[in-house]
This record gives sequence, structure tokens and C-alpha cells, in this order.
Amino acid sequence: YWKHPLTVMGYDDTMAAGGDVFEAETDCVSEHNMGQVASDGCSNLSFFSVFHKITEPLLQVPDPPTLQEPYNANFTYLTIVMGDGDNLNFVKDSRRTWMQQRVAACGTNKTQNTCFPLVWSMSPAATFLMPDFVRWYYQQSFQTLRDWFVLPPSGHLYAYPGEMDDNDQAAFVAATEHDAWLMNTSGTVSWEFTSTWNKAISNYFPRYSQSGVIQACFAVNVPYFVPIRAFGRHEHYKILGNVVLFAPREWRGKDSPNIPFVKPTGLSPAEMAAEVNAYPRGTVSQIYATSDGGFDFDQLTEMVGALEDHVQLVGSNEISLRAKQRDAYMARFGSVEVNYQAVSMA
Repeated sequence: YWKHPLTVMGYDDTMAAGGDVFEAETDCVSEHNMGQVASDGCSNLSFFSVFHKITEPLLQVPDPPTLQEPYNANFTYLTIVMGDGDNLNFVKDSRRTWMQQRVAACGTNKTQNTCFPLVWSMSPAATFLMPDFVRWYYQQSFQTLRDWFVLPPSGHLYAYPGEMDDNDQAAFVAATEHDAWLMNTSGTVSWEFTSTWNKAISNYFPRYSQSGVIQACFAVNVPYFVPIRAFGRHEHYKILGNVVLFAPREWRGKDSPNIPFVKPTGLSPAEMAAEVNAYPRGTVSQIYATSDGGFDFDQLTEMVGALEDHVQLVGSNEISLRAKQRDAYMARFGSVEVNYQAVSMA
């Protein structure tokens, strides 16, 4: 008997359409009971995995004092998630380089433009396949004091859990919550196929409310350029019980193809900053940054430097709190757009 959902190592790129259709493995069989650990190209795992596996919760950087401040309708709150942490080869190579850039950029000058709050996705499989790499990332975060880690798509495995049956979905949620406990995080990136979001929103995401381990889910759509009808045009999140599901907003970098459906994901740093600056004051949102379209750390730094003062970058714990506070503010005052100077909401 194989434990479900089934874990598949490697990478399935047999059919590409705005992403590799079968890369999550979930749609490879009618039972939808498989998920992937993206390990293709990551050499020496048999060596790295012999070192001390991570069996007790890791220590994350404490939340900043801003978490205790009230919600302010004059601000736009934004979390940036550095994507592709599900890919072990990226964790081993390119994301390690980005983290080194990050630590060097922060140095001793921890201003909003140079050492802004930043969230990284990290594969839970790395905790036993390459545990010393995970420890290294966490150690680097204590150099900056402004970096945090969340689970990658879609938590325990790169999968579309909204398509799984009841038992497999429950097992997936339990495994993801255990991973979150081990990595000391309350957030996960969540991928679903474009046609299954309504089902996932109804049946899957609310499961995380039962234990409260997962507080924030950062959605990413497959294929990435297809609009999702489950979210309104200007809807940045949904609150599902105690869980905040943030609407997809993927940024792939300025080298993405300049065609109508793809263009919004391939903005230049200046264009991406202009979009965020133009959000209505009081907005709470996220950006999932992936190198699939040429995005790199320098583009991130350039984009953040172009953000206006009212845009507050925050970590994964704070962004879920701000979404709930915004909803409380809306319930009390009806709008965050009518009178920005009215009241802050604790």
C-alpha cells in the first residue's frame, strides 16, 4: 500500500500550455491523487540527505513591531513572495544566490528600500532531502531580520489538492499542516488549475480553518495567464473561515512575451510598481514573483524602490492579519475609500 497522495520525484514537462500541464502530476491519473517534488537537475541529494534531518520546528525571525499597530486605511499593504521554492534545484542554486544578494543589500542599512520585508517559498521536502540548505536559509534570515518562509505550491507537494477526493484531500491538509509546524510558518502558496478554483474554495481551503495552523494561502493560477472567475476583477482576497486566500497576482519579469493575456504578468519593475501604487488606499494584497519570465532579484529591488510611501511591505503573518482587519473596518465604516483619515482599526 502506497501512502496517498502519492509523491512523484522529478519534473513532468510533457505538455506545455502556460506552464507544464502535468508538472503537478495531479492530472496524470483520473484519481487525482499524485503530487510532485520538483527535483529534476538537483544533483547529490543522496549525499545531502544523510545529514541531520530536521525533526523539530525551525526558528523564524520574530514578527516586527508593526504587527501590533492598527490597520491604517491610508496604507496599501503588500506581501511579496519569492516563488519557485518548490524546485529543489532552484533552492540549491539560483535562490541561494538571491539570498546572498539579499543579505549583502541589507548590510547595516535596513531601510524600506534596501531591506524591505520579504517572504520566500521553501520546499518542505528539503527538510529531509537537503536539510543543511534549509538551515542555511533560515540562518541568513537572522542577518536581515526581515525575511520569512512559507510553504511553496501547494504546501506538502506541488499539486492541485482541490481536485483530490475527500480522503486524499484530508491527508494532504494534514501533511501540509505538519510541514508548516516543522518550518514554523502559517502560510503556503497554493496552485490550482484554472477551472477548479470554485471547487477548491468551497471544499478545500476551508479545511485549514479547523486547526488554524495555516492562516494565509497565496494563490497562483495554472495556466498563469488565464483569468479566474472565482475572484472579482478588483478582489484581492477571500476570507474563508480563519484562512485568508489571496487572489493570484503573478509577476514573471520584464522579459515575458509581450502579448495581451501575458503582458500583465510581464511588467517592467516600473510598471509593476505603478500598478501597486495605483491600488486604492487600504488595499491588502500579494505578489508572487517567479523567474519563469526573466524575473530576478535586481528587478525586485528596482520595483520596490519605485513604490510610494503609502505602500507598506509586510511579512506573511502580518498580511493575513491586515486582510481580516480590513474586513472589520469595511463592516464598520462601509468603505476604506470614502474617508482615509477616519479611523484606524486594531
